[in-house]
Amino acid sequence: MSHSEYVELTDEDKDKVRKYLEETGTSYYLYGYALQLCDIVVWLNKYFAENDYKANRAKMKRITSKGDATHGQKEDKRSLDDLIAAYKGKSFQIEQDKDGNVHCGDKCMLNPIHARFANKGIVATLTDVRENTIQTLKGRYPLFCPIFERKELKS
Repeated sequence: MSHSEYVELTDEDKDKVRKYLEETGTSYYLYGYALQLCDIVVWLNKYFAENDYKANRAKMKRITSKGDATHGQKEDKRSLDDLIAAYKGKSFQIEQDKDGNVHCGDKCMLNPIHARFANKGIVATLTDVRENTIQTLKGRYPLFCPIFERKELKS
């Protein structure tokens, strides 16, 4: 049985197959690739049947943009929750880094519209702290604070 018994090949498809067969000198490569693909499908089916996805997922490492690796999502979530708890309700002086990012402390980024408060002795009490979703800055500032209470330091 050939493939063309099931699917009508266009002239362009027939030319491609003909050229392939001329280049390789045999049709066994084409059949061999198809059989190897079948072997992969059978192997994957067996692998999924015999291995626990959740157990494997727990062993995976998440690579951050800086190249740090952490184990498992539960650990990531727990450490993120701990970090959020460490920042929420705390007060920090609003600063701006050399790249223009407005932040409080080492790990919490603020909205760039608050740049006017940076490096002027203004303190922010962080009322809403969450995971930073800006992938390019998440490595440096894993937290983001959209809402805070502002007060000026007394001189």
